[in-house]
Amino acid sequence: MLHLQSSLNIYLNFQQEMWNHNKDLNKKDRIYLKASEIDSKVKLALKQRSLSYKSVVTQQARINANRAYKH
Repeated sequence: MLHLQSSLNIYLNFQQEMWNHNKDLNKKDRIYLKASEIDSKVKLALKQRSLSYKSVVTQQARINANRAYKH
């Protein structure tokens, strides 16, 4: 459960940073990363915090965060 919550928080923070970066740019200049690129960044952040990485948990956190942004 801790890994899922940590992954979700990291993902949400990363999404916020991307949104802040893109908000003032023209649509053609905005940068959107692939899901696998985002998962890699979350994996790195987890390792930096000495937390184990589980791809299933990270992917589920990404799915949950995407659902939260859409509602």
